[in-house]
Amino acid sequence: MHSDHVPGDTPEERARMRALMKATRMPPNEVGVPVPGPLVLARTADAAVLLGALRVFSTGVQLALQTRTRQNLPPREIGPGGARFPGLRGTEVMLGVEFSDGRRASNLGGPRGFLPTAASGAVSLVRAGGSASGRTADSTFYLTPLPPDGPLTLVVAAPDLDIPEHRTELDATALRQAAGRVEVLWVEPEPVEPGEPPVFGVPEPPAGGWFDRHRR
Repeated sequence: MHSDHVPGDTPEERARMRALMKATRMPPNEVGVPVPGPLVLARTADAAVLLGALRVFSTGVQLALQTRTRQNLPPREIGPGGARFPGLRGTEVMLGVEFSDGRRASNLGGPRGFLPTAASGAVSLVRAGGSASGRTADSTFYLTPLPPDGPLTLVVAAPDLDIPEHRTELDATALRQAAGRVEVLWVEPEPVEPGEPPVFGVPEPPAGGWFDRHRR
């Protein structure tokens, strides 16, 4: 058993949020299987959108989307404080996926109030992280569930980079075969209602070890 800290004022709200997290996040107890990349999804003379190596888990696929530009992009203001981050303006790429059975999702979001669950079979595409600099922008997404056999269609567009819609088909059967090679590290424990929030600090290094000597 373990205590997890998820948003929600009631046990029901926290259970709903756990269901969402379970349906849309990479399993923390699995070692995903890499599928080789990269693949150029779309390009112009001045910009390109690439698909990096895929990583397959039992519940879905991690997609690494990479944007490259020939020239530096201007900074973009973010937030009320006017913080500025270089290389973000113009790197927003629209990413869509379509399964062979017609189910689809995109990074533009789903219908209002939509809550994907493992039981619903609805497709979810959730941004899992990213970074950017003057000429590059990298984002990772987690696609759930595993696509059925047949073609998995990726659709990309980047209007600010003058890249129109491009469609690319991947072999979802190969992804499903890779899922059979996923290594499970341990069985996930059942969550319990949290007690006091955890207290974080600097761990105490083992006495006499490298970290102990480094700290002195």
